[in-house]
Amino acid sequence: MLVLTVFACEIDEKQEVADCSAVTCLADSITIVLSDEAGNNLIENGTYKRGDIEVTSDGQKRGEVPSNPEFENVIIVFLNGVEGDIDYEIGLSQTETDSLRLNQSILDEGSYCCGPNYRVNSAIYNGTVKEIIRKGNGFPLKQVNVVK
Repeated sequence: MLVLTVFACEIDEKQEVADCSAVTCLADSITIVLSDEAGNNLIENGTYKRGDIEVTSDGQKRGEVPSNPEFENVIIVFLNGVEGDIDYEIGLSQTETDSLRLNQSILDEGSYCCGPNYRVNSAIYNGTVKEIIRKGNGFPLKQVNVVK
């Protein structure tokens, strides 16, 4: 059972800055599912090892393959908080690196403590435009399926 508590922050008229120390902001992300032509998940079947996969953008770690059972066989890419085209490198092994370009724009203002929410407008994986699958109510999930 998952319990998610959301805290709102308020600015007192006497304060210039809100106290955001008690607020946890959810990282906006997109998941990548890697599969072969037969539909077999390439992380689940061991073609790619969770510990070898590294997602970076501008030299900073921007993703992971979590051990959470719901997401253990997908790559989670944390969105960079900027508008426009953002390039990511996805190291699948020591000898194989893929590229991902996401175009994103501000969806709404979000909150004072967490900043704006972004919309992913397009995804290009290794030079091929990919469909962005949107699902979920409340906190929207975005997914890109890649056949290798």
